[in-house]
Amino acid sequence: MIKQALYILLAFVFANTAYAQEFESNNLSIEIGEPNSTKKNSLAQLFVGDDNVFSRSYIKRKAHLVKYDEDLQVESTLLLYPEILPKKSYIERTIAFNGAIIIFYSILDKPNKTNNLYYTIIDQADMSTLESGVSLMELEYTSKRNSGNFDISMSRDSSKLMIFANTPMARSRNAKDEAQVVVMNEEFEILWDQVVTIPHADRDFIIEQYKVDNDGNLFIVGRLYKQKSMRSKGKPGSTYKILASYDEGESLEEIDVELSSNKFISEFDFLVTKAGNLICTGLYSNESYGRAAGAFYLEIEAETLDYLVEQKEDFDLDFLTEGLTEKQTKKVKKKLDKGKSVEFANFKVRNIVQKADGGLVMVAEHHYVYTTTTTTTGANGVTTTTTTTHYIYGDIILVSFSEEGEIEWTKTVPKYQYSTNDGGYKSGFELAVKGDKMHFYYVNWGKFAEDLEYDKQTDRDNYRALHFVHETVDLDGELDAESMGTIEKRGLRPLPKKFVTLRNGQTIIYMVGKREYKLGIITPN
Repeated sequence: MIKQALYILLAFVFANTAYAQEFESNNLSIEIGEPNSTKKNSLAQLFVGDDNVFSRSYIKRKAHLVKYDEDLQVESTLLLYPEILPKKSYIERTIAFNGAIIIFYSILDKPNKTNNLYYTIIDQADMSTLESGVSLMELEYTSKRNSGNFDISMSRDSSKLMIFANTPMARSRNAKDEAQVVVMNEEFEILWDQVVTIPHADRDFIIEQYKVDNDGNLFIVGRLYKQKSMRSKGKPGSTYKILASYDEGESLEEIDVELSSNKFISEFDFLVTKAGNLICTGLYSNESYGRAAGAFYLEIEAETLDYLVEQKEDFDLDFLTEGLTEKQTKKVKKKLDKGKSVEFANFKVRNIVQKADGGLVMVAEHHYVYTTTTTTTGANGVTTTTTTTHYIYGDIILVSFSEEGEIEWTKTVPKYQYSTNDGGYKSGFELAVKGDKMHFYYVNWGKFAEDLEYDKQTDRDNYRALHFVHETVDLDGELDAESMGTIEKRGLRPLPKKFVTLRNGQTIIYMVGKREYKLGIITPN
C-alpha cells in the first residue's frame, strides 16, 4: 500500500531542480527531474514502493534494482546477479509489497526436468535481503519449449498476492489442464496452496487471465472452443467462462459469460464488487469474433451465479462514424441502409473505471499487429527477403454504464500510433483517475490529434510535430485535450507503457533519449 509519506514527498519533489520543465499544462502540475545517463543503462520496469520509486534496470548489461531519492535521482543500486539471484535464473516479476520488494524468479532444472519458482524479499529502506531463495512451486516438463509458465497477480486493494503456475500443455486429446495456485497475504504468509484441475480438455480451453480478489478468492478466465462438429454457422463457436474458487481451491464454480441472441463476445473484463458479485463488461459482435457492434454489461450474483443484470446495446451511427470523413460516413450509412452490420474491429478492453454512483466506464483501445514480407532482387541476381512486423495503436473508446447497466454515453479519444519491428513499446497510453476525471497521457502526431484541432495550413509546425498529449474526460463524457509540448527528434520521448499511476491520481513518468533518461511526476490539479 502506498503510504501518505510518498504523497507528501512527491508533492515537493524537484523544488530545487536546475532544469526547466520540458512540458507544461493548464490542468496539471508537471515536474521533471535531472537527467540520468543511458550509457549501457536501460530500464526494464518502473514501480513505486512505500516511500520511494524503484526500477529494475540493466546497467552494463547486468540486472540491478535501482532506488531513487526524493528528487527522483539514483540513490543506490543493487546488483542482482549473482549476489542476490542465481546466475541461470529468469526474473518472472518484481513487485513492491508491504514495505518490501519481492522478486519472483524461475530456474530450469534440466537434469530433473523441472521448472522451479522461487522468491527473494528485499527491504525497501536499505535494500538488504530479508529472505533469499524461498522455494514456492515446481513444474515437471518433458520439453524445454513446453515447460509451463508462471504469473503473479495482486488484488485490487493490494492485500493479496496470487502466484499462478500453468502446467505444461497436455498432449492427449482429452487431457485436462492443471494449475498450481498459491495465495499470500501482506505478511508473506501462504493463505492457501492448491492444485486445481480445469474441468475441460487442455486443447479446448484457452486460459486468458487470472485474478485474485480482496478476500483471496481465485478467478480464472478462459475461452472454451466447441468441437468442429458442434459449431453452427452464424453462432458463436466458443464460450467465455469464469472459473471461480471460493473455498481456497478445493472446488471450481463454472460461470458462463454469454449474451442472448447469439452475440459473439469479442472482448471483456470483470471486477468483483464489495458484495462479491461479478461485473462483466466488454464488446460484442453480431457477426464474428474480433469485431464490435456494441457493448454489454453483466452482473452475476456470487452465491447463486445467476444473472442479475444483462444489458447490451449496439453503438449508434454517430459513434460509429465519429472522426470519419464525409465520404466515409456516407459509405457507412449506405451499408446500414442495405441492412448490413457496421462494426469496429480490433479493439482491446484495457481498463474498467468504477464511478462513485455505482456505474462504470469501460476503456478499450484499437490495437492490431500484422506482418509483411518483401522480396527484392539486386543487380547481381541475389534475392533478399525482408519480413516487417507492424504495430498499430489507434483510438481509445469509452463506454459509460449506469449502475443498472444502461449505456449513458460513448466517446472516442482519437489517436494513431504506428511503428515497426519494436514491439510497440513507444505506443499506448496511461490512464490516471482523480475525483470525477479520467486523465489520458499518450504521444501522438499533430495531424492525428483531432481534438487538438491543428490546421495543416495555418498551424503547420504543430500539425507536423509529435506531441505529448493530455486528454481529460469527466464522468459526464466531456472531453478536453491539450498538448503538453512537442517532442524533438533527438529529444526525450515519454514512454506511457513505463508510467506508473498511484492511487491518488499522480503519475510517475519515464522519458528516454539516446544518451539520457528522466523521471518526472504529473499531478492533476
